[in-house]
Amino acid sequence: PSVTMIAIGSSDDEERMMSAFHAGFEGFISKDAAAADFIAYIYNVVYGGPSRLKRLRPGRSRPLDEAGEALCRARYLTPREREVLFLLTEGANSRLLATQLSLSPHTVRSHIQNILAKLQVHSRLEAAAFATRFGIVDSNARANDRSPSRAQVAPA
Repeated sequence: PSVTMIAIGSSDDEERMMSAFHAGFEGFISKDAAAADFIAYIYNVVYGGPSRLKRLRPGRSRPLDEAGEALCRARYLTPREREVLFLLTEGANSRLLATQLSLSPHTVRSHIQNILAKLQVHSRLEAAAFATRFGIVDSNARANDRSPSRAQVAPA
């Protein structure tokens, strides 16, 4: 059985909220929220799933902001999918991905399809832009020191 974790903190502390999501928490609620809202929020997080996560501010709820929603989607990526996504942000095509990661073209295609589904995007370019925009992959880092430099990336 899995454990659902919800962080409690100051409603205006965006940095801590993002840290909580990065750390694997399913939700974030203000310590000033009304008791009824608090209970409803916990129910929503436990039974509503990541696409319906909400963050509560005192007195009312509002949808999780765009960055928080992106982090919720990205947390379901496997380490290998994150590695593939990193290489996509570097401009790698399928052939280079297969070579760089020692995978078959079919496996690369499967990873990419999984990434697109989990991030709820429609193309490789959209996935790369999404990852860069929301900091899902660090464009300055090298994924396990196996990613190519920009000079090594062949055009798609």
